[in-house]
Amino acid sequence: MAILMIYGSQGVGQEVLWIAERINNISKRWDEIVLIDDYTDKKLINNHRVVKFDEIKYFNKEHLKIVIAVGEPQKRKLLYDKIEKNDFKLQTITYPKFTLSETSQIGPGTIISENAIITVNTKIGCNCLINNGVNVGHDVYIGNHCSLSPGAVVGGFTSIDDNVYIGSGACIRDRIHIGKNSIIGMGSVVLHDVKDNEVVVGNPARHLRYNENGNVFKE
Repeated sequence: MAILMIYGSQGVGQEVLWIAERINNISKRWDEIVLIDDYTDKKLINNHRVVKFDEIKYFNKEHLKIVIAVGEPQKRKLLYDKIEKNDFKLQTITYPKFTLSETSQIGPGTIISENAIITVNTKIGCNCLINNGVNVGHDVYIGNHCSLSPGAVVGGFTSIDDNVYIGSGACIRDRIHIGKNSIIGMGSVVLHDVKDNEVVVGNPARHLRYNENGNVFKE
């Protein structure tokens, strides 16, 4: 019995659930889809069971895989570390009919949404969120736990380190290096390298501040 567990039941969780349901409609990949949410008392959302992380010990570990459905890179990493510590397996999710070049690869736990394009000679790490309409050019490297928002464009030969957040509609020129834990603001046009922990915004993108607490969105 194959079980998919989606860690997160809010916005991104609902989007990933939508993709998973469409996968199941085409070919029955999972016998059950379960949502994990540690902050709700709901037992059912959209006709799917909701459990807390501590409750998944009651499931057969051999039957389940987990995908992380939150947008914040730092939170993606925290949940990833928790899953790894408890020896659960990650599930990679790609929108139905998505085609990956034989010269490219994506890591475990990564999510590829509708209308995303990933071309040739590209490597995407584990536990990344590649959202709707993202366009990733050739020979790009994207590290672990990164989150690329809808409509972002990444030029060829670009290198993106771990835990990076790229806002909706941002455009990154080719041959750019984006440092770890950095944030690229919505609609920004990145023409120069971005340092570790740097937050850049605007067209052209300029330094705004440093990412001191790791959060993209205010709590």
